[in-house]
Amino acid sequence: MPLHRGASQSQQGQLCLWIICLLVLAAVGSGDQSCDADLDLTADPAGTDAAPSATQHARSQRDQRNTGSSFVASVTLTNGGGDELRGALLSVVKWVDACIVLDTGITDNTVEVAKLAAGDKLLLQKLPWPGSFAEARNAALDAAAAVGAQWAIMLDTDERIHCSLATTGAVDDEACSGLLSLLANSSAAMISMLHASATYHKPRIFRMPRAGSFQGRTHEWFALQPGAMQHTLDGSTVFAELPKDARGVQAKAARDIQLLGQETAAAPQEQRWWYYLGDAYEISGDCNAAVKAWGTCAGISSGWAEEGAWCMYRAAACHARSRDWDAALQALARGMTRHPGLPELPWYAGWVCYQAGRYKEATAWSHMSMALGCNEGLCVDRIGFSHPPGKYEGPYDVLKWALKALGDEAGAAAAEVKEQKALAARKALGAK
Repeated sequence: MPLHRGASQSQQGQLCLWIICLLVLAAVGSGDQSCDADLDLTADPAGTDAAPSATQHARSQRDQRNTGSSFVASVTLTNGGGDELRGALLSVVKWVDACIVLDTGITDNTVEVAKLAAGDKLLLQKLPWPGSFAEARNAALDAAAAVGAQWAIMLDTDERIHCSLATTGAVDDEACSGLLSLLANSSAAMISMLHASATYHKPRIFRMPRAGSFQGRTHEWFALQPGAMQHTLDGSTVFAELPKDARGVQAKAARDIQLLGQETAAAPQEQRWWYYLGDAYEISGDCNAAVKAWGTCAGISSGWAEEGAWCMYRAAACHARSRDWDAALQALARGMTRHPGLPELPWYAGWVCYQAGRYKEATAWSHMSMALGCNEGLCVDRIGFSHPPGKYEGPYDVLKWALKALGDEAGAAAAEVKEQKALAARKALGAK
């Protein structure tokens, strides 16, 4: 596992000892299952001499279920908060072979909660926090490989995985037989899972040993090795996330600002870190810092054009909240120089002009958005950063109100007809 340059030498040493210990345990397959690297690999944190090892038990359950099935383990990082962890484990415990929980600093009753939720499928391990979510996730995947898992399912404490029967849509969390069958026959190295909202997907299932590594202290991403195959599940297996309360949202933003500040200092030409740094600043309420970060993001000419353009879309939203219409328009125009194919930018420019009382300009921007949009326009293929209303009915809505303001009632009525048609097209596609 590559050690992040931001980790201390002591952290790196602990992590190396920890992984070496895991590999040794995998080789022996049973026994005491403990070592000097603060590792506890057991189904019973209290310990009983007569109990079989959790790894042996998980393999036995897999063999009883189906001799041709894969050994599937969930992996979860936690430093406490047993109630959230309980729900996560309960969403998978009936159909995985092992639930690996990595303790990165638990001080409450989370271990006891995990034991009650996962029972004898629990594999508890201690992991000194390495200062990076990527390193921690890589260590979690390596832990699954070390106990013999063929597949690891990344499961955060605030996530729940749900399976349903493709024919009826009925929940089938007890077996998830369709997913297990797919894993037994898949040649993919990484499998992404759709969010329950159907608006995005994330890598959540990994073949062991891992064919790549997570990168980044936070907002980490998985870099697949060249030639490794990936697959995206259909909607029969999805994950859902618990909403954070206001305090949790602000705590995450403060953490991300610190970690992403380190990322941008270490890799100033990596556009991704600037985008998410701006996002964290905006959440914290500092729009000026957010706009500055997004401006840096858009200025990285070697970066992903779509992301650079979207940074300016986000910056325009910050300016619009303070009613600085000119700054918002300038940001959107800059975004369109990064990627001219995103209809949301001219749609938003039209909305800004309408708010500023510049109705003729609003109609011009709206027509530009329609030409790029997905109702009757170009509709460029994209893989992220999308606001579907801005690609469908949004520009017709702005045009309608701008024409009304200009006294063109007939034109406004015609725009409203097209608005409803575009809205129906978006809903038919399931776009949010």
